[in-house]
Formats: sequence, structure tokens, C-alpha cells
Amino acid sequence: MAMPSRARWLLLGIALALTLVAARLVGREDEGPPPAAPEARAARAPGTASERPSEPVAIDLDRLAARKGVAPASDPFRALTWQSVAQEEARKNAPPPPPPPPPQAPPLPFTYMGKLIEDGRIVVFLTQGDRNHIVRQGDTIDGTYRVDAVTEQRLALTYLPLKQKQELALGGAQ
Repeated sequence: MAMPSRARWLLLGIALALTLVAARLVGREDEGPPPAAPEARAARAPGTASERPSEPVAIDLDRLAARKGVAPASDPFRALTWQSVAQEEARKNAPPPPPPPPPQAPPLPFTYMGKLIEDGRIVVFLTQGDRNHIVRQGDTIDGTYRVDAVTEQRLALTYLPLKQKQELALGGAQ
């Protein structure tokens, strides 16, 4: 039996209204009892703020700790390959680097210019850049080098900051 179009629309509208009412009722059952208003809760509990409305509530802000962010161990978004993982493991397991070599005295900054023998003592003439030095055994040059011994073939010096001995060749006897 065929229903007229108007009756069919009326029946569909009533079914829709009943469905909406049923959905609303089922939704309220899941929520539980409605929450009470703050004024109603305050009135029920003795000794609450409703009896003392003029007192402000004190909150101890010092007890609130700031969150400490934890940095990730590595970049979580970097692309990983087996090669990069193997290289990283090799770097972690590598032996520590050898200790640095002990400090060394710099090369001698002097150039031999000549020597003079007077009264059995040898006097040596040296240049350092645009400066000239006249040295004998026991002299100190600029507080950096001490002349330990002077012979006709060599000049023995000590680099004072490191206490290292160095020699400068003086050439043949003249």
C-alpha cells in the first residue's frame, strides 16, 4: 500500500524527533549527576569560604616548581643510515687521543755575525731581526736565553721558560 507523500514526510519528521530525544536522554545518563553550583557547595560544607568571604585565599607559589625541559640525546628527525650508525659507534668506542707532545723551545731566532777573542774570552755578535746582540758566557738575552758556554765552534744557550738547551754553530776558527 502506497502512502501519500505528505504522510510519509510527517512520519519521517516524527521519527527524527524521537531519535533526537532518545539520543539526548542517553547522553545525560552517561554524564552522571549535574555538578552543583559553587555557592551550593559552599553552603553545604561548614567552615568554608562562604562563612569568611572577606579573607583572600593564600597560594604558596614557591612550592610550584618550574618544569625542567629534557633535551633529547640526539636529533630525532635526522636521517639514519647503517653507515652513520656504524661511524657513530666507532667514534664512541675509539681509544682516547694520545697526549700532546711536551712543549718544545722555538728555533733559535739569532743569526751568527761574527766573534771576537779578547784577553782569552770569546765575544759573539748575533742579530735578531733588526737588533744586534753582543754576548759573552753568562749573559742573558732579553730575559729569554742564557749563554751557558762559548767555544770557537758553538754557542750553548738555554731557553729559560722551558729550561731547554740549544746550540748555535759559529763556524770554523778564524
